Amino acid sequence: MVWSENTKTLPTDMKTISYRLTLDVEFDPNGTLPEDLKHNLNQVIRDAVNNGTLTGETPATVEKYSYTVDELKPANLDIDPITRFRLGAAFRDAIK
Repeated sequence: MVWSENTKTLPTDMKTISYRLTLDVEFDPNGTLPEDLKHNLNQVIRDAVNNGTLTGETPATVEKYSYTVDELKPANLDIDPITRFRLGAAFRDAIK
């Protein structure tokens, strides 16, 4: 099987290939509802699958896919001073 302009030949016994795409987005909503922004991200994925963006100009097909759009919560950065000191010392030691 030959694909793309790179003319690379894949083994004929090759089954499927799986990849993970990770996209983190930080929005300044400027008055936009969070639900609308989440809907837009869902739509981007559906469009990419349905219009061939994921496979481009190749004979490849999307056999299956899954995705989630979840809100990322900020990490709890409130660390007590003793823990902060110990972490700082550990990082300094690791850099040496």
